Amino acid sequence: MLKQGQEEAYSYLYDHYSAALFGVILRIIMLQEEAEDILQEVFIKIYHHIGNY
Repeated sequence: MLKQGQEEAYSYLYDHYSAALFGVILRIIMLQEEAEDILQEVFIKIYHHIGNY
């Protein structure tokens, strides 16, 4: 489970960077569903490793 500060950091990252990151992924992949899946995988990895940053 994430600690309070980590939850806030994760929320901040998602709120401030997910839309821009999605745009970059979509330009590369050019398939919306695939881009959504990749974005989700990115944030799952961040979630699992947030303590390392």
